[in-house]
Amino acid sequence: MGIPVGDDCLVTLNFTDDRVVIAQDTYNLEFMMSRLNSAYTEWGLTVNIDKTEYLVTNSDDKFDIFITDNVKLRQVEWFKYLGARITKKGLDKTEVSARIEQGRKIIGALNGIWWDKNTRPNTKVHIGRALVESVVTYGCEVWTLKAEQKRALNALEMDYLRRSAGVSKLDRVRDVWKSEPKRMPHRQ
Repeated sequence: MGIPVGDDCLVTLNFTDDRVVIAQDTYNLEFMMSRLNSAYTEWGLTVNIDKTEYLVTNSDDKFDIFITDNVKLRQVEWFKYLGARITKKGLDKTEVSARIEQGRKIIGALNGIWWDKNTRPNTKVHIGRALVESVVTYGCEVWTLKAEQKRALNALEMDYLRRSAGVSKLDRVRDVWKSEPKRMPHRQ
């Protein structure tokens, strides 16, 4: 049941009231959903059938999954988990691009703070981490990134770190300062 991850077996992803059940085949999924439904019933809870759906990856086949004798779940082409769109092929590529675009908009909106000489660089970095990184990385636990997406995320982070240090791209400061923005040469 579930999928192997290292020496463990991943069966569910849980975040507050959102639960993803992971199975390798229809038999296991139906069994796990039936057990989940029984456990919920014992605790006085119910599975919201209208919000419960399943996604089949690596196959275009249609399957019927029942959690009780007469309650069938709805099969979907994609679903959202922690704000990320998951498709049959994994994370939707456009999801990461949309997050990067949101981050760029926030960075642009904070330009007055980035270039303000009266605001300490450490304060600017804290603002970047709180406002930019939190929006961009929300739900990133479910991402599988390609090299090009990693480069784009690193470039976004470097953009606000440079601005927080008062350094423009024209100043040609190398990206080696990324891990230590406090030591980045600041413009006066």
